[in-house]
Amino acid sequence: MKSILNSISLLFITLYGALCALNVVAEHDPRLVDPSLMFIISISFSTASVLLGVVAFYYLPKVRER
Repeated sequence: MKSILNSISLLFITLYGALCALNVVAEHDPRLVDPSLMFIISISFSTASVLLGVVAFYYLPKVRER
């Protein structure tokens, strides 16, 4: 389970890097990226990361106790 969570974390780090790159590109040409869509995607990724953190901190220790 821990390796799966680490893999998902690496995926989100990669996605955050892609979002950052898109924001840099959008500074040069604002027509390429829709700001409201970027906001929704950022909120979605952040929510997923928080849920991943909750699973890692609360679920994994309980699994190890069993």
